Parts: sequence; structure tokens; C-alpha cells
Amino acid sequence: MEQQENYAHNIREAGLRQKLAEEVLARSQAMEKKIFAKAQMEGEASGAKSLAAQTRYADLQGEVFNARLSVGVAKGEVAAAKAGYRACEIEFDTWRTQMATHRLERNLYAKT
Repeated sequence: MEQQENYAHNIREAGLRQKLAEEVLARSQAMEKKIFAKAQMEGEASGAKSLAAQTRYADLQGEVFNARLSVGVAKGEVAAAKAGYRACEIEFDTWRTQMATHRLERNLYAKT
């Protein structure tokens, strides 16, 4: 029973890591949108009239690049957290299958 609780604890911890990674991703995406919009406004102030010109101006800003980079890193963290969660589930399923196999073997040998 203690081993089962350890697996449950691992799954809860992995779920928490995934939740935190999702929060970081959402914040990174929001910050990237904010920085991009600000850069577009700066582009408009510097003379870029069309949306395409403002977007191009914003794309050339280092701050926008860094914001997009942080979104990519956050997405990687989410993927890693999901993989960790799934690994915990698979580990538990493997343990549960082994316990069922041992129970079946005990029942078979007890009958003979």
C-alpha cells in the first residue's frame, strides 16, 4: 500500500510541475503579445504606416525576439512536464500489472 501511495505522490508532483509550466507558458505568451504590440506602436511612431511595415519593424526588435524565445523555452518546459507526468502514469501501470500477475500466480499455485 505504501508503494501505491508513492506512485500517487509522484503523479501529483508531476501534475503540479505541469501546472506550473502551463502558467509560465501563458505568462510568456501574454508578455510576447504585449511586447510585440508595443514594438508595432513604436514602428508606427517612427513612420511605418501599414500593418506589414509595423510588423516588420516589430520583428526586427531584439526585445520581441527574446520574448518569442522565452515562449519557446516555456513550451519546451510544458512538453517535458507532460512527458514526466506520462512517465509516472506508465510506471504506476507497470507496477499494477506486476501486482496483478503476482496475485494470479499465487492463486494458481494455491489451488494446486
